[in-house]
Amino acid sequence: MKRMILMFLMATVVCPAAMAQVSIQFENVPRYWCDWDNCDNECMVSGWLVGSDNPAGYVIGILIEGDDYVIYPKFLGTRWTSIGATNYWSQNVVDNSADRKFRSAKAYLLPATVVPTLATYLSWQEADAAMKSAGSMADVSAVRAQGDPGVRGPKVPTLKFTFLPLLGDTVGHVVGTATEYAAGDKVCVTIYAAGGWYLKAIEVVDGQGNWSCDTVQGGDDKNATEIWACLYSGADPIDPAGSPFLPTVEDCKATVSVTRHAGIELTSVPAQGTPDGKVTGRLLWVDPDSYWAWPCAKVAGRWVYLPDYTPTYPAANGTFQVDVVCGLFGDSPLARYATDFGAALTVVGEWPQFNLNVGLYDQLPLADDKVTAWASVVPAPEEVPKLCSMSVPWFVDGPRKK
Repeated sequence: MKRMILMFLMATVVCPAAMAQVSIQFENVPRYWCDWDNCDNECMVSGWLVGSDNPAGYVIGILIEGDDYVIYPKFLGTRWTSIGATNYWSQNVVDNSADRKFRSAKAYLLPATVVPTLATYLSWQEADAAMKSAGSMADVSAVRAQGDPGVRGPKVPTLKFTFLPLLGDTVGHVVGTATEYAAGDKVCVTIYAAGGWYLKAIEVVDGQGNWSCDTVQGGDDKNATEIWACLYSGADPIDPAGSPFLPTVEDCKATVSVTRHAGIELTSVPAQGTPDGKVTGRLLWVDPDSYWAWPCAKVAGRWVYLPDYTPTYPAANGTFQVDVVCGLFGDSPLARYATDFGAALTVVGEWPQFNLNVGLYDQLPLADDKVTAWASVVPAPEEVPKLCSMSVPWFVDGPRKK
């Protein structure tokens, strides 16, 4: 059975507990006044994609704050920074002598289809808004230590989430770690809910670099679509109390954020020409006991659900699987001839409003008001023709036993 890693299409990315967390972190940020003549070694920003087996579905957008306080994008040619098969990424950010004195850097996790522009920004807030508009799903930032020329300064502080709540969780427990922090440093956690930002917690980083807090305190907190945290050593920030802008934080050392939306993604589908195989995927940011998955495929220009208008029950970790075998619909082996695969997400008990299996849908009905989220991908092209001589009925795992 051939498989391929597929493009991630939903913006909700971090899954706690048994579900995978998708985030990014820095490995290295260049020292102050790095050696411009040795950029391959001295002027690289690098890091890792964490919690995903689909690096080809993402790119990293890197921006730096120059010594003139202007925010500059850094990319190669016409593309943002690609992520390697091992989830490692790196980018030279020093294009001229002035760049060697950049003040801070920020990396954004973006869909692989996003094309960078030459725009500059007057503040990180303006840059954040532009990256969010482009589909940013997570970010990480660092302020550089300004050591003497030719002397590498200390490692830059970092901040990351290690546990995040699902949408609708009534506690909203958030856990994280910090590195290169000073005694007494704090982390403030702010959420975006009901159209504005709210400061929910200020926690002191413990001696092992750990911190945690609860973010649900009433209102619509449990459905917050963004969670933002900042490591700092100055005065405590003021609660924005529903403002559209993040709080101003003195002596900010590092930030981390994530966007949460109910979503679904396909993680593998059969390549064209294979006589059998599996369609697999996972739910994102939602309780798997409360949602159904609806895998589907496009055959001869028509979308159909797999199996016939019947939901697939996710496992406890949010993953799902449908076995694709020869003989579906008589002599039409779907797995071999599907040109696209997709999946819909609905609340348990809700069937999609549009039944693909009784219509002639050449496009997914994205406006289906019973569907919470859609995902779709194109399988790998056929390499070697294969014959299918067996006929086995479709099946799908039934409801999990409680």
